[in-house]
Amino acid sequence: ARTNDQLCQNNDAMMFVTAFMGILNLTTGKFNYINAGHNPPVLYKANENRFDFMPVARNFVMGGMDNIEYKSQELTLCKGDRLVLYTDGVTEALNYSEELFGEERLLDTLNKTTKSENSAQKLLLKLEQVLKNYVGHAEQSDDITMLALVYNGHEKA
Repeated sequence: ARTNDQLCQNNDAMMFVTAFMGILNLTTGKFNYINAGHNPPVLYKANENRFDFMPVARNFVMGGMDNIEYKSQELTLCKGDRLVLYTDGVTEALNYSEELFGEERLLDTLNKTTKSENSAQKLLLKLEQVLKNYVGHAEQSDDITMLALVYNGHEKA
């Protein structure tokens, strides 16, 4: 909220930014997070063996209006759970026919990853390759940024 208020100061151009922030307790797997208008991350629950969009409160973007309250959320990651964050340049990537890569294709791509692609690096490389194949030689229209993590659980001493 304080960052939002600072961004609103002297913002005559009415610029805004989306943001997602989370804090993961490596011992317990407890993940506290807050979303400010950003795309919902994708969460893989190992016990369900599938990726799906993470539940996120639809908080307002930052810099658009001051005195906003942002609702934080929490969930607990279990051993083998994975989290993928991305900018809208991923889902809004266009091919030559000007068709979006889209959220459904993102989920489909992640759910088709194999057991050998379970590291964060391999997961992102697979997603990057599918995205490049989809876009082909079409010009990139937005930034494409991705981050993945795999929660390995807490090792007992």
